[in-house]
Amino acid sequence: MPTDMQPDREVSTSTPSAAQTSRRAWLRKGAAVATPVVASLASSPVYAGKLCVRPSGFLSANTFASRNTAGGTCYTNKGPTYWGSCLNTSWPKALDGITNLSGVTFCSIFGTAGLPAGITTTSTMMDVVKGTHALGKYCVALYANVRAGVATANPYAMTEAEVVGVWTTFRTGTKSAMFAGTDLAKWTELDAVTWLTKLMG
Repeated sequence: MPTDMQPDREVSTSTPSAAQTSRRAWLRKGAAVATPVVASLASSPVYAGKLCVRPSGFLSANTFASRNTAGGTCYTNKGPTYWGSCLNTSWPKALDGITNLSGVTFCSIFGTAGLPAGITTTSTMMDVVKGTHALGKYCVALYANVRAGVATANPYAMTEAEVVGVWTTFRTGTKSAMFAGTDLAKWTELDAVTWLTKLMG
């Protein structure tokens, strides 16, 4: 029989079963969401929160978090912005137990050596925490947290002397005991601010 005379092939006119339709819809839905999920996981940062760790255990937020998940949060949302917006009467007391810490001069606690521009011998703790010098702001906030008894149960919590040691280590070159075991050749003042930012948020 000539080719052009062959009978037409039978074309199925049956409709897909309900099960087939359901499966196809499920596959289409799966294909639509699979890529975004994978992309989301791939683009997630190694570390996206706060941490609480001593300087010797902190090289960078990402490095630390990938090696040690035990670090908690020392002073959640108790950074310079928090203390700068508090009323003077809401600050903890100074070491004398009487004076509000906000009105005490910065130098009476951290000393006069290594003072940067913007911090003078008459600058109060409130002046500095609301000022522009990053290390000064975070040291004041950390000191206020210690005096307020924030995170005292946390094994990473610090003492007043250790907070002062953070300042003197980077502003006077006198390495405090708190940085024992830390290679300061790999640390800058900016690194210290980054670490303090992670402590307080």
